[in-house]
Amino acid sequence: MFRAPIGAGLPHITTMLDDMPGTPAQIAKHLGIRESTLKTYRRTGNAPRAVQLALFWETRWGQSLAHSEAHNAAMYAAQDASLLRVHIRRMAGVIWRLEQEREKLQPIAANSPSYHVG
Repeated sequence: MFRAPIGAGLPHITTMLDDMPGTPAQIAKHLGIRESTLKTYRRTGNAPRAVQLALFWETRWGQSLAHSEAHNAAMYAAQDASLLRVHIRRMAGVIWRLEQEREKLQPIAANSPSYHVG
């Protein structure tokens, strides 16, 4: 799922530029624009959304957002795996009890299917 912040959620362009490591020439090269264009963005306080998003993901706020999204996804996946392990153990117990009941009710033929669990 795309997690780009809405316009109101982005830091101001000058704030993002101040947070960026590197020189304005390096930042402009990274963005694929001229340094004079970057200076215009800084002076006017306005830049295209694509530039703002590219800068956002390079700032500490963008990296923090990506990190917390990854952390939360990992926590949910671990919780799901834990719940599935509990469910599998419970179902194995059910299968085992059903096999025990079946063995009591009728003898098992040599070619009967076998579902031995645990």
